[in-house]
Amino acid sequence: MVWSGSLAFIGLAFIGCSLVLSLRSRHISSVCKGLSRQLRLHHFVSLAGMVAIFAHVFLEVLSLSNPTWADVFLLEIWLDPAMALGLIALLGFLALGLLARHLALSHRTWLWVHRSNVLFVIMALAHGVLFQDDPLRLDPLPAIVFFGTGIAALGAVLGWIWVPSQRRLRVLSAEHLGSGLWEVMVDPLSAHPVPLMLPVAQRSLKRVLPIQERKLEYPAGSVVYVRFPCGSFTGSWHPLSVASCRNEPALRLIIRSCGRDTGHLQDLRRGDVLSVRGPFLDMQAPLGSKQGDVHQVWLAAGVGVAPFIGLLHCRAALNLRRVCLVHFDRNPLERDLIQRICESLCNASTPVGAVLSLEVRPAFKEGKLHRSEADIIAEIRGEFPDSRYKICGSPGFMRLARRTLHKLGVPSQLITTEEFVR
Repeated sequence: MVWSGSLAFIGLAFIGCSLVLSLRSRHISSVCKGLSRQLRLHHFVSLAGMVAIFAHVFLEVLSLSNPTWADVFLLEIWLDPAMALGLIALLGFLALGLLARHLALSHRTWLWVHRSNVLFVIMALAHGVLFQDDPLRLDPLPAIVFFGTGIAALGAVLGWIWVPSQRRLRVLSAEHLGSGLWEVMVDPLSAHPVPLMLPVAQRSLKRVLPIQERKLEYPAGSVVYVRFPCGSFTGSWHPLSVASCRNEPALRLIIRSCGRDTGHLQDLRRGDVLSVRGPFLDMQAPLGSKQGDVHQVWLAAGVGVAPFIGLLHCRAALNLRRVCLVHFDRNPLERDLIQRICESLCNASTPVGAVLSLEVRPAFKEGKLHRSEADIIAEIRGEFPDSRYKICGSPGFMRLARRTLHKLGVPSQLITTEEFVR
């Protein structure tokens, strides 16, 4: 069964690659040209690894004489360490594959479901090593696969407890804009790497970034992972979009109060310290002179308008020419609030070379509340046939918008997304 063994090695190699792609690394996201693309690639690579492993198991079962479901419950199978580890890993992969796509899971449960995958990867590695004729003298290819996947699993575990790239930023202000939306301003000048393995109380601010370095830190449209201070908050990491221009003196975050941590934003005080990872470039399709004359349509769902607020602050530097921002929100209070915020930015004094034509419109108005998002996107596509599209919102909205635009003939290279994968 040469094919069966090859599929097992291929599956482990793909899973090892998926573990690497799950790491929140600026270098990896840069190679993948965006965090959302990196995480989508992680999803497809891990799925390919699962398919290869299940195909390996299927071929192994076919090689048996008269296999039955009862064979799974035979005591001698479970007393064999190699077989027991392989079966447990197989059942674990099957359960994780089903649970990982369960949208009703809470963030914390979803996170631990993914983390437990490393345990089953280690079991699968042990299963493969024990089935070798001489585990201490592996052939070069199996040795590379086992060693590489093991290193990837170790890196994934270290990534949960060791975050050398995080910085600590001081809060300047936290203002409730209305309708559950908050604007948190953070001082990027207080940024510095966090000393390793020290309690929070013993970590001190030591270094101030020079202005030249700060200006390159947090561009609009990028994503940062934020951990709020101890006390009312849980200590979990939250993906947030940068809603400010990197030339501004402060980092702006637009956050909806809806979770265990974001529901306590009123407890933030000036001087509180946030741990920040990133930025991870995402919505960074070139916006300079090559595309300045191309009409752009920005589709935002709810608080997904945050990166577009940052782009509006950067409109002069980005050399934008024609933009239509459409925000999808059925809540009339939040819809009106977002409309006022965006219109105030559009009406602000604009330097020479900034946006010449910028329109902000709510998707649901004047009796359109009964219409679906897909119908409205199709209507926008007909109104702006030759446009580039930027999309930000919930994962469900992202999939709907991309799928609708693809059906309408918009190629993938004209669609840029910023997607917050949990």
